[in-house]
Amino acid sequence: MKKISFLALFFMTMCVVPVFAQTENTDRYPSSRGFITNRFFDNWEISVGVGMQYFSILGPNNLEYNNYGAFKDRISPEFEISVGKWLTPIWGTRAQVQGAWLFAFPNKVDYTTEVKVNGMSYYTSDRFPKIPGTTMGSGADMRNILRHRLYYTTAQFQVMCDLTAWIGGYRPQRIYSAVVFGGIGWIGTLSKASDYKKSDEWAGSFGLSNRFRACKFLDIYIDLKSLAVKNKWYNPVPTKTGIRTTMIPSLSAGLTFRLPQQGFKRVPHCDYQPFYNQIDSLSSALNAEKDQNNKLTEDLKNTQDSLNNTKKSLADTQMQLDSCQNDLKKKPKVVEKIIIQKPTEDEQQKLKDAFDAIYFQTGKAKLTTPSYAPLKRAATILKKYPKVKIKVMGHTDNVGNASANLKLSQQRADAVRLQLIKNGVNPSNITSIGYGDSKPIADNSTAEGRELNRRTEIEVE
Repeated sequence: MKKISFLALFFMTMCVVPVFAQTENTDRYPSSRGFITNRFFDNWEISVGVGMQYFSILGPNNLEYNNYGAFKDRISPEFEISVGKWLTPIWGTRAQVQGAWLFAFPNKVDYTTEVKVNGMSYYTSDRFPKIPGTTMGSGADMRNILRHRLYYTTAQFQVMCDLTAWIGGYRPQRIYSAVVFGGIGWIGTLSKASDYKKSDEWAGSFGLSNRFRACKFLDIYIDLKSLAVKNKWYNPVPTKTGIRTTMIPSLSAGLTFRLPQQGFKRVPHCDYQPFYNQIDSLSSALNAEKDQNNKLTEDLKNTQDSLNNTKKSLADTQMQLDSCQNDLKKKPKVVEKIIIQKPTEDEQQKLKDAFDAIYFQTGKAKLTTPSYAPLKRAATILKKYPKVKIKVMGHTDNVGNASANLKLSQQRADAVRLQLIKNGVNPSNITSIGYGDSKPIADNSTAEGRELNRRTEIEVE
């Protein structure tokens, strides 16, 4: 138990992340984005190192089996070489070869006898000279009998993750980096001793690499790692309690050589604000063009309405002209001078007063109810003079669109003409025309002036 506690404490001590230098002002997050993808020959590295490893077995009754040898008897040297490539500032891959020999105690013999010595189980046969505390054998030491040198090699494919770059951002000049790694590969025995046969098995690996920057092309590393593999690859001691697992933790140190093409370049920053401003300007111009188009459409509609009214007036005038031509055909060749009698000045004043009392609904061409009586009085006067030509004129102030005002003045003049015809005035004697805001009689800058300009007039010819 003390051995396991010592290994755990040592591992925790090496995992403490020291204060690392920062010499570049780069974005902290995210460290794997914003970089140009590196080429195939960029960011390669070669590592060479040596270390010490410990042979251990996990599984049922593992403490009993491990007690066959002392702690120091299970420590042996190992060497390693690896070739790796960083794909991003955080993630990389590498291939590693590790090997040497292990000191193990799994002598494969025909174990037929179980002997209890001081509470521990020993399996023996006639090949063992003596078991301590028993009368079997010639007295040799059990540890020396079981201890064997087991040659092996393993090849691993591993994935690496730079925790300091992940947490603290990508900074090539950082002094210390903590890199965790893990992978899978193959492990095989190379021993030719009579107690073993050559065998191989799949194995896993995991660990922590503490890297210290020495210069631009060289790092010093200290790795804490472990291999994990089933025991059958080296023919373990038989057991009735289940399959055991071999763990080979190791502590190694070495050098990492960086190839010349190193580092990651960020994507150049582009200022898109001028493009955004240009897009906003074009959008504003497009909206202004749309508003102008809508205004032109409305003006076209108003002009079309005015044209229709003009065509209507022309049709009425043509009707009057046709009527006059027919009358001329009926007249004798000797034409007497006809004197057309017009309303008296008093009657013309009454007509003016009547038209001053005409009102319309706001913004519309519909007469209000009080306007019918004055028009009826005006029609009574006009019917006395059937030969008199009458012109009804509509006017507005200058508030609003000029085309709309012209249309409204024409519609109001037409409404007055229609009402006079309903009251008995000859339709051929009445014409209507709208002038919009083109003929003001008062100042449109005042409310009183605009009220006087909103009027309907009559002209007797």
